[in-house]
Amino acid sequence: MPFIAYCWNAQGHNTCGAIAYYYLKANDPVVLGKVVATLKAHPWYSTEWAQRIAGISPGNKDLALFMLASTFPDEARKDDKYGGPVHAVWHYVDYPYVPEGQKVKGEEPHVPNAEVKIIGLSDSLMMVKDPAEQAVGLCWIFHLIEDVHQPLHAASMFSDVFPEGDKGGNSVKVTFGAAKPEALHHYWDGLVSKDLAFNDIPAAAEKLYKEPKYKLTALHELKEHTAVHQWTYVESYPLAISAAYKNGKVNGTEMSPTQLDNAYAQNAMTVGERRLVLSSIRLAQKLEEIYKYK
Repeated sequence: MPFIAYCWNAQGHNTCGAIAYYYLKANDPVVLGKVVATLKAHPWYSTEWAQRIAGISPGNKDLALFMLASTFPDEARKDDKYGGPVHAVWHYVDYPYVPEGQKVKGEEPHVPNAEVKIIGLSDSLMMVKDPAEQAVGLCWIFHLIEDVHQPLHAASMFSDVFPEGDKGGNSVKVTFGAAKPEALHHYWDGLVSKDLAFNDIPAAAEKLYKEPKYKLTALHELKEHTAVHQWTYVESYPLAISAAYKNGKVNGTEMSPTQLDNAYAQNAMTVGERRLVLSSIRLAQKLEEIYKYK
């Protein structure tokens, strides 16, 4: 049975959507308009989403749609039609990591997975005739591109303690300072924008997007790594090992959680923010690719 694997929290996904919006607004307003038109055909547009954006200024309503599109697959998890159990395995592609000295064997990623679905949905989106179905597929593209940039959505640690895998860090327990123990995966999900209200995210996203150290010129992966498999296996997977698991040293259990220190937290924040910005720009560029001939 697939485990529940969220990526970033809702605020993190909202931030990704907002940054993608800012990128398209500056670089490709024609595609931006086409994406907004697709999202307005979404089955939730006149119900759940209308309530969420009712109090937002007219100039920010389209931006808010990008934010909502990013979180839709998580919010629809209880809806079998749009995001039920069949869709649960779409959110990640866990390459096995076995720390040195462990005697277990890792399990290769299942199919379907996030890699397969990003490619498939991107290739088929414009062939979908029903506008509502197309909008739902578009939301999945938003969400999954964001998902695979969270390092723990590309790895699962297999060890003597976790012989069947730690489910992308969901079984590993950590604590920071006096905080209660939590899953390592949950810790990484909450690295960016976790305490912000929905209406406060656009300003925070714009600031992060303009942060000098995350500027496009610094994100050499944009030019070097253009395939989805490179995003997951070449980038996220090694970061899971080095930054999240600390080469197997972060391996705590409920009874004995790993105590994280300030150096770990600071590095995780830098990695998390950088991955989030990178995913947002790649999302925007994927939208340009999809809508180029529409």
